[in-house]
Amino acid sequence: MDEYVQMTYEDIAAKLKIELDSARKLVRRRRWKRTTGNDKKTLIEVPVDYDWDRGRDTAADMPEDTPQEAPSENQVHQMLGRLEGELLGVREVIAAERARADVERLRADEAQQRIVLVERDRDERIARLERERDERIAEIKQERDKWFARATAPWWRRRKAG
Repeated sequence: MDEYVQMTYEDIAAKLKIELDSARKLVRRRRWKRTTGNDKKTLIEVPVDYDWDRGRDTAADMPEDTPQEAPSENQVHQMLGRLEGELLGVREVIAAERARADVERLRADEAQQRIVLVERDRDERIARLERERDERIAEIKQERDKWFARATAPWWRRRKAG
């Protein structure tokens, strides 16, 4: 478990020989825990292993290319076991997602087929309604022409017909 020492902003600024605002920014950047003491001053929990000479955390800021000691054979086996378990978990997730994608693909295909059927039905209804409309227009024109012929006929023919 990490160990901490409590310091004020002033203590940090004095120890690093920086401005008070710079110390506040450092605390915020490092995300060190802050609390208020009995004297109403802010106390910051600074890690014990913080490198005051360089002004940074030795554990957190270690360069990645720094050689580390090789893990023991037991640790390697533990890591391999953990990684194999994670790999199995990832494979299960992938299989579940593939199954879900297949189901969604089937639903999309069925929806596409329903759309084609509905469009075909719509086109057939439109064609039927257009035919009925055209037939009705033809009937109405015939009726109109009949009544026009009767209305424009001489009076004696109208009297005979009537």
